Amino acid sequence: MLSVEVFNEIFPEFKPPRPLVERLLTIVEEENLKGDSNFAILLSAPTGYGKSSCTMALAEFIAKNGQFAERLIHVLPLRAIVSDLYRKACSRLNCRGVSVGAQAMHLLDANKTPFFMPRLVYTTFDSFIHNLFKAPVAEHDVTRSHFDVPRYSIYTSLLVFDEAHLFSTESPIAESKELFESHSRMFTAFCTSLEVLSRSLTPLIVMTATMPSKLLKSIIERLKTPYYAAEKRIYLLEYNPQLEDKEVKEEKTKISSKTVLNVEVGDKKFLDHAEKLNPRFKGVIKCEDVCRKALEELERGARVLVVRNTVKEAVKTFKLLKSEGEDTILLHGRLSVRDKSTALSQAEQRLKDHKPFILVATQIIEAGVDLDLDILITDAAPLNSIIQRVGRVGRRPEGSRIVEPAVYVVKGDGSGVYDETLTHKTLGLLIRLNEEGCGLMWRVPRSRGLEGYVGYVEALDMVYADWDYKVDQRLKEALTDIDRYYMLDQYYVKRVLDRLCSFVREEGMFQLSHWIECSSSGLQSPNTAGCRETSSKRGDVWREVYNSLIPVGVRMLIKRWRDILTVENGQIKVLAVSRGGKAVTVLSKALYEALEEASQSPRRKCAFLRKLENSLRDEFRKRGLTAVAPILKLGSYVEGEGLRLD
Repeated sequence: MLSVEVFNEIFPEFKPPRPLVERLLTIVEEENLKGDSNFAILLSAPTGYGKSSCTMALAEFIAKNGQFAERLIHVLPLRAIVSDLYRKACSRLNCRGVSVGAQAMHLLDANKTPFFMPRLVYTTFDSFIHNLFKAPVAEHDVTRSHFDVPRYSIYTSLLVFDEAHLFSTESPIAESKELFESHSRMFTAFCTSLEVLSRSLTPLIVMTATMPSKLLKSIIERLKTPYYAAEKRIYLLEYNPQLEDKEVKEEKTKISSKTVLNVEVGDKKFLDHAEKLNPRFKGVIKCEDVCRKALEELERGARVLVVRNTVKEAVKTFKLLKSEGEDTILLHGRLSVRDKSTALSQAEQRLKDHKPFILVATQIIEAGVDLDLDILITDAAPLNSIIQRVGRVGRRPEGSRIVEPAVYVVKGDGSGVYDETLTHKTLGLLIRLNEEGCGLMWRVPRSRGLEGYVGYVEALDMVYADWDYKVDQRLKEALTDIDRYYMLDQYYVKRVLDRLCSFVREEGMFQLSHWIECSSSGLQSPNTAGCRETSSKRGDVWREVYNSLIPVGVRMLIKRWRDILTVENGQIKVLAVSRGGKAVTVLSKALYEALEEASQSPRRKCAFLRKLENSLRDEFRKRGLTAVAPILKLGSYVEGEGLRLD
């Protein structure tokens, strides 16, 4: 098949593609020959299977042979994955004549493609949803915009929703209405986008490693077909350990009244790896034993991953381990772009050198991080998250591995981050399986003949048996109307956003910078320790600026701005870039006043966010500057540890 040949050319070190990926490529090519876009593919593949990279091959195939789409848009839940896949795709596809673009809040303007025009586009879910529903990220500050340009790009593309489990919200059936509405936006936006896109016959691929049967059913329910079209062709691709290598079994079945072609594929090589390196659950440990257990495993020569549910606990654990003089790396969401990149590079180098070390991280590690460690010590969390964390352990065969992969779970209730009921059910299931002498196959979805084991999808179904996936009907109706009626333009959309802040999240995000100025002589002074001289080249200046950025929630900013920002005489210091490409720091009175006002009425977060963005843009535009971010005060950011909020 031509698409498989393209994959082999792009990834010569991985050829041929794994059987499940090869089947996905084949189905897309067969649909392309029909020239009919009325199809949807649901791919359930284990962590570390390589499903995300295959979109590069699909994008090139579509760019050069596509009959049902002009491009491929790869929608991802996390900005870090967008950056990583964009960088990899540029290095592999640009030389092959395939244009690659990316869109995420944190990217520099020079690298953004907000109108989704290249042949392969990586985008965050937030940017995708706002572009789809007439709030274009390129023109969010104007009353009338070209919202039809990105919408055209979306509706003429093959759309891939990756790590789809992260778009869902697990809410108990008896959840309170207020709590439900504030936490269901992402899933509501996801479901509504599937409905409006499938009705327009836009081809869809939904990929994930951890999809409980209830979530799968809920997604299939959203795949609509207009009255004038034939029934939508829905494929469900799964890995079956009972089948021989590359053997394919196809069977039509009914799910939520929809006819689904269930395609099961055998992959003996992956099964052998999954069985041999299946991390063994070694039990539940106390919180106070985390560091001791990590040090014990390190002494055995293991590469240890410790995952804490909160930044506070991660930093605390990192400091304790560091005080023991051990090789320890920290990774969490309140690090700057540069420090996150440095932490990942350090971890990759340790793995390459086969050196034992400890990586302390938050849930940022769950998706899009291609690391392979030996031991996982993780805080208690719902099974979805635990499976993703285990995906960073025993990831690939390695002759130098001297410690068998294993998992420890820290006793807890979710740390206030995760639902307590789901967390307790997950702990209970793991303990019960362990007591019964039954192993959990972390990379095999269903046991099917593997005696003494339970597949991870089977385990997910046990944990999520009493849970439901619901949507906020009011938000769904608003988004559906925005898509359906042409006269509901951006003026109407802005009114909706003024109330909601975001179609996806409860609150908006804002960038801060830990930029440190150097003295005029270029030498470090006592107040500028850690400063970096910037290049005179425009691209290099923007890169340095970008590397200093840290995303924070608006709620936290309103609450803590006096403690963490640089304030001088009723003004706030802001990092900006001049038209000549020079990084400068400027005092802003408008920003100080906006934050002061927000502190008096913290409930009006949406209005504050828009006022904050507008005041910065308008004030700095008059000076011939582009505002980047407010600057943190000295001491509020510690290099390698992150933003200090204690």
